[in-house]
Amino acid sequence: MEFKKIWKSSLPEKRFRKSSFGIDIKKPIPASDEECKKAINTEINNIGNDDSWLRDLKDQTKAVLNWIEKHKNKFPTEIQKGLEERYQRVHNTYRDYRQSKWTRWTSQKSRSQKFKEASEAIRDYLQYAKPHIEAVLLAESVSRKAERVTLRLGEVTNYILQHQEAFQELGYNIMRFQKIHSELQGIIGGDRDEPDGINPGHAKLFVDNSNAIFKMNRDLSDYLSIDDRSKLDEKLDGKRKRRIDDLLERLPRNKEDRPTLSDLSRRRWWKLYINTPLHEKAQQSSDPGGFCDVQDPGYEKSMLELFETKLVPAKGPGQERMNDDSYRGMHEIATKYLSNDERDRMRIRGGIDNKRYTRYKIISKDGKGILYERIRAFQEM
Repeated sequence: MEFKKIWKSSLPEKRFRKSSFGIDIKKPIPASDEECKKAINTEINNIGNDDSWLRDLKDQTKAVLNWIEKHKNKFPTEIQKGLEERYQRVHNTYRDYRQSKWTRWTSQKSRSQKFKEASEAIRDYLQYAKPHIEAVLLAESVSRKAERVTLRLGEVTNYILQHQEAFQELGYNIMRFQKIHSELQGIIGGDRDEPDGINPGHAKLFVDNSNAIFKMNRDLSDYLSIDDRSKLDEKLDGKRKRRIDDLLERLPRNKEDRPTLSDLSRRRWWKLYINTPLHEKAQQSSDPGGFCDVQDPGYEKSMLELFETKLVPAKGPGQERMNDDSYRGMHEIATKYLSNDERDRMRIRGGIDNKRYTRYKIISKDGKGILYERIRAFQEM
């Protein structure tokens, strides 16, 4: 009869009790994550000498103890020891309180003191256990997410690696991608000391890296499928082609007759690396080319080296096919002589910093999709 009462109780933690008739429930249903969370989040306030209240709290510590036993290998040895010591105090103080209830010569004052000691021991045990249990629950949650994400990551990563050229054309940092790919393999592979394959300390890194890869895949998929768009896209392509043809019409018919940078006097190069709206102000200075150096020292020197080493030689057969690698090389020269802080800032914005996952901004202003014109520009490069 008592056995049935235990199992049908409205408080499931009672199943961890021993029967008052001496019948032990050897293998009660293990405590669930929800039961454990409920127990460690219990507000414990001493409300007199309510025996049933203290009994229920003791049941909750048993539920926590049961859950911890099931996950014992996930707790450091030092934490295990601390939990065991605190639970032993719970057991001893509660036993002393129960005994005081059945001993006639125990004074009410002594019984109240033992009640207080037992409730404080329970409070101490649950408060100590709470952060350590929450850490394990977080690790398990991340591990489950890692398992789900890992199933997709392999396919997504292979897709990106198979389209490296398009990946670079979109302005992604290919070296950074290789790094986050290696980091993810290390996290997913796990450590021998981590039975779940991922610990809470790796959680943010895992989420950031997997999100970055999925974002790349989304953009690449859109980019590679752009040639299969609707007739509206074909119409936009026609308009774009007409604009380009109109601009080319203004150039000499023969390519050999078209001017290049080497045909322009060096003292007039500054008009090409300082924005047109600033020309009037720049000409008021004795050194128009150094106009921007007031704010960004080293700008003129960087641009002149870029012109001399990259743009002047780029004529006829000597021209290179523009892609992400060549752009990165030009950007490095264009920022070469800036101050350290400004150079780092510009390189991060330009997507060439190897320490970060970066890409050029190709999202439309409304944030709803990749800007069509920019994608076509990348393809034409």
